[in-house]
This record gives sequence, C-alpha cells and structure tokens, in this order.
Amino acid sequence: MKIVRFFHPTNNEYKLGLVQHQQVIDLTIATNGAVTSLVELMTKLEEAPDFLNQAAQAAGSLQYTYQELDREPNAEHPYLVAPVDPVEVWACGVTYKRSMEAREKESNNSCIYDKVYHAVRPELFFKATGARVRGPQQTLGLRNDSTWMVPEPELGLVIDSSLKVVGFTIGNDLSCRDIEGENPLYLPQAKMFRDACSIGPAIMLTESVE
Repeated sequence: MKIVRFFHPTNNEYKLGLVQHQQVIDLTIATNGAVTSLVELMTKLEEAPDFLNQAAQAAGSLQYTYQELDREPNAEHPYLVAPVDPVEVWACGVTYKRSMEAREKESNNSCIYDKVYHAVRPELFFKATGARVRGPQQTLGLRNDSTWMVPEPELGLVIDSSLKVVGFTIGNDLSCRDIEGENPLYLPQAKMFRDACSIGPAIMLTESVE
C-alpha cells in the first residue's frame, strides 16, 4: 500500500492519503481525524493490521485522483508534499562500484573511495534537516559556487524511533560533484545546502513489499 501526504490550502491542513488505483483516499477525514500523520498511522496498524482496508471501505467518496494532487504548489488547489515530515535525513555514500570509480576519477584518482567502498563500516553523512526537504513538483536549490550539480536518485528508508523500517520511498540527493572532487573533505558543502534534498512522492509500506 502507498501513502502520500498533501496540503489543502483552503483548510490550511496537511493530510495523509492512501493511494488505491490512482485514487487518493483522505485518511484524515475517513478516520474522523484519528490519523493525520505517518506516526499515528503506524500506531493504528499495530493495533489493527486491517486498519487501512477498513478506512478505505469507510471513505466512500472522500477521494481525489492522483493527477489532481500531483501538481505544482499553489494557493487554490491541494497538492502533494513530501510523504513524511522527517526530523533529519541521513545518506549512505559510495554504495555502487560505478560510483566509486567515477569519484576516484573526479578526485584525481584518490584511493579514498576504494577504501570506503570495500570497508565494513559504511559511509554515512548527514544530508538535511526536515526544513530543507522538498516534495514533489517543488524546486530544488542550487549553489552559486558550483558549476556541476547533479541529481542522484536514491532508495529512501523510512525509519521510526525504534529504528524499524516502516516503508520505502524515493529520494534525490542533489550533489555538487565539482566541490567534492576538489577535496573529499568538502563533502558537507557538496551535499548540504538549502533545498538540496527531495523525497517522495509516496511511501510504500513494508508489509506491501514481497
């Protein structure tokens, strides 16, 4: 099952939606306000694993088409936002051999990336605070001191406070490859800047993945 979040400008509210067959069920209304966030949804699912099916049956006509919500933010119509409101985002680096080889070449054949790629301990770095995360159809930020910024599609893990993976989503780890290539210690500058991270549009709950 896929979960999305969307903002309703008329009511000035963030809402949680269940995606079914290109329709989005407003869980905030379908559950009489019992579910307004992913944390509340996870609590309900622990209490009643069939909770989402029950909510979908009770929703009736409380639905949007996915196309209605998948649009640029505006003040007149509801629109998708990042599917989770994270406290912070962390990322793993040099996870593919191709990535290791490209970064070694960009950094004048430094062997540091080879060591990271083959090490037992993964490279983890802080990517963004929640306020720096962008959602679907939102504009990402660019650094004015970089001439080579690239999107990096990522598989995102949605982790709760007990470190349990509750879902999967898509991320864009925007990176300044020229800054990192100049010196690997410049990684924070290459990775962390305003609006350099996007998440979404949806979360696939772990129980839906075979």
